[in-house]
Amino acid sequence: PDFQRMLDAARKKPRPFDVIVVHSLSRFFRDAIEGGLHLRSLERAGVRVISVTQQLSDDTSGQLVRQILLTFDE
Repeated sequence: PDFQRMLDAARKKPRPFDVIVVHSLSRFFRDAIEGGLHLRSLERAGVRVISVTQQLSDDTSGQLVRQILLTFDE
């Protein structure tokens, strides 16, 4: 429930925060498709998801690696 409240708050205006910090992407979501959808939705809302152990860029190559990691984690 708290995780869902955080996602809902991230999409509201004004946002109470701009960044969600996770240990790794596997801790954010275990389903690659749902994880990707949430990451895109948060990106559109102006919220970044940062992994402490998996430092990825925000460019297209970073997005590709992020999708690969989400798929492996699933």
